[in-house]
Amino acid sequence: HYLIKKYHFEEKKLEKIERALTPLGKIFVKPMDSKKHTFEKTDSQIQLKQFKSKQTTYLEASFIENEMSPQQAMATMMLHLKEKVDFKKVTHVELYVQNMDDFKDINNVYTQFFSFYPPSRVCCAIKGVHQIRIRMFIEADHKPDHVLHVQSLSKWAPACIGPYSQATSSRNLIRLAGQIGFIPDTMNLVEREQQREQTVKNVDAVLNFFNTTYDKSNLYQNIVYGDKHSTMEELFIDIPFTEYYRAETLPRQASIEIHTGAIHKDATQIIETITMGSIHGFHIRVVNDEQPQYHTYWFKYQKTEDLSVEDIKSFMDNQKYSYIRSNDERVISTFTSCIRMPEGIQQELYLVIVSL
Repeated sequence: HYLIKKYHFEEKKLEKIERALTPLGKIFVKPMDSKKHTFEKTDSQIQLKQFKSKQTTYLEASFIENEMSPQQAMATMMLHLKEKVDFKKVTHVELYVQNMDDFKDINNVYTQFFSFYPPSRVCCAIKGVHQIRIRMFIEADHKPDHVLHVQSLSKWAPACIGPYSQATSSRNLIRLAGQIGFIPDTMNLVEREQQREQTVKNVDAVLNFFNTTYDKSNLYQNIVYGDKHSTMEELFIDIPFTEYYRAETLPRQASIEIHTGAIHKDATQIIETITMGSIHGFHIRVVNDEQPQYHTYWFKYQKTEDLSVEDIKSFMDNQKYSYIRSNDERVISTFTSCIRMPEGIQQELYLVIVSL
């Protein structure tokens, strides 16, 4: 336990909210509805940002100084978050650190705050990130519906090697922990050239528990992290909306980690190919009794291909959208609601439109 000085956090409504959906780039959101976008709270040590929708709160905290030890920094940040968050309603955590060598000490602190049925978690070391950055996804009115916590060796899925669950399910959305290439019945990491195949098997095994599979028709998100030596050939996954990012170090010195979000098969899904001008894309629609229709439109195209901003405007005239994500400067400079996606290992341009 640490004696933690309580700091005063000044609330300030932002004209522009800055947050990071990925650890490799800054993302800017200009709020369209001030009731849904809240506040940034900062002091000399902790930076706290949050974004609220009707069902879920997205919260990001960064420890922005290096004078404390990583263990003390984590304790300071978690004690502050505990005053603001009901940890029983947290469904998923993303934890980014500067140095994976510090992770054991950081994890010892994290364990004190999540015991039974902890949220799923993704973790990696990112060069240049704040000493510690943690993101939480918090349900508005209830705990996760289902939690998969694997505690022993088995033939079907890796055991949890820390205070996390392999997946949590809430509102028909399944949030998986980051998966690496463990052999489930030995918990040994396979050789580098076999890690992508084994990691995909592990993702599919966890999804099978929820009666779904690792297939583009069942996913709303697919992120692949490679280590600093990874090549695209080692990382490529045949799912059209996959995002690729390079980390400094992954857990257990793995070469690949897959971070997936999926949809329960009992939710209605319509998968179709769509066109915007000369660019072809991919459409997911989810409908269930607990939330409104949720649409995601993914377009991936080469820099040499022509995408007209007028085509986007025309497409969106019929959409009630919440935000756009892109790494195309033409799109970013035109739409104030655009979230900047960083360049990945691939050099394709992306356009993602999320409609509620």
